[in-house]
Amino acid sequence: MRVLLFFLALLASVVCQSQWSTHPTGSDAFFRSADCVGQVVLVVGDNVVFRSTDGGTTWTFTLSIPPQSQGHGFNGVAFADANTVYCGGGEFAFKSTDAGATWTQLNTPPLVDDIWSVEAPSPNNAFFGRDGSDILRTTNGGGSFSSLYLPGSGIQTSWSICFTSNSIGFVTTGTSVYRTQNGGVTWTEVDQGLGRQAVYFPDALHGCVVGQFGTIRTTSDGGTTWVSRVSGTSNYLKAVHFFDAQHGIAVGANSIIVRTNDGGVTWFTEPPPTSDDFESVVMVSPTSVVIGSQFGTIYSNSSLALGVPKHDKPDLLAIHPNPVSDIAEITLPPEYQGALVEVAIWDQLGHQAFHKQIQSEFNELTLDLSGLMPGAYNGVVRGKNSILGHLRIMRIP
Repeated sequence: MRVLLFFLALLASVVCQSQWSTHPTGSDAFFRSADCVGQVVLVVGDNVVFRSTDGGTTWTFTLSIPPQSQGHGFNGVAFADANTVYCGGGEFAFKSTDAGATWTQLNTPPLVDDIWSVEAPSPNNAFFGRDGSDILRTTNGGGSFSSLYLPGSGIQTSWSICFTSNSIGFVTTGTSVYRTQNGGVTWTEVDQGLGRQAVYFPDALHGCVVGQFGTIRTTSDGGTTWVSRVSGTSNYLKAVHFFDAQHGIAVGANSIIVRTNDGGVTWFTEPPPTSDDFESVVMVSPTSVVIGSQFGTIYSNSSLALGVPKHDKPDLLAIHPNPVSDIAEITLPPEYQGALVEVAIWDQLGHQAFHKQIQSEFNELTLDLSGLMPGAYNGVVRGKNSILGHLRIMRIP
């Protein structure tokens, strides 16, 4: 009885609402890009760059573009190492060698098309994606530039670039994902379809692409094959970032924030700090994130839950018996009678302990949870396009 009461008390206290901080910057910038190294975070947009050295708690203004050079403003920023960082947008590019504290404008070739994305796999090697058929590359720290041409014809916008080494990288154009294995000299299309907007690889094997209509696609073999994931939203996802191979986050229009703690296999909705359109995101740690929004506001949160955070909606689903020793039944809303649903369950360290697609019988699911260790768990049940509800489960011997 004492063990049971202890587990029940633990279950009642494990899920808490994460706390957001709002940082007005005094600008009206669309903060289209963000990146970090350690606790140093840069958020860029329009004609301004803002910098934090404490993981997003406090912010300072570090760069402004002269009005005659603004164009469409800053659209991309990327750290190459702890000191070297590149940013660009409009028809210009800048470089910093002191982690974004001061900047030097690079002598780029005359640009007809705007820069929309920046990536820097090493201090001397940087890429600038833009409108058109090519990507600009420097291999000498911005001393000179060359053009790398994408396959196909016509104008393509390189919305997002991510390299896992100086040789291997990926670019998205909204409808395609291209991969290079020779530093951008040649490119091959590895995924195609609407919703290929933003790409991020935390390591050489694991990657994620997000975009329109709530699209999320992941790879675990370095971009050779891609799998569609249930995002739980149809909103436009504009940015994605992973802290490591397990912990990732994507943000977008209409205040949408979705997170994963299992490498992108399953995603859950994070309650937003406010009603806003989110343009950029970076994970400083598995429990800390910075988001850049429209109209000059930065949001930060250093207390993200490693498991599934509590949501007021959808409601908790009924599960019985609970506590459970082996077999449990989940009651679904009546309209999901006979539907194919996805069940994911996490332990309190954020590790996925159960994942299965199940065909419901009537409006109930039968789960064999005998493989779980005794303890408290959080879970989510998803339909094809939405979260049906959340679970709190106590597993006893």
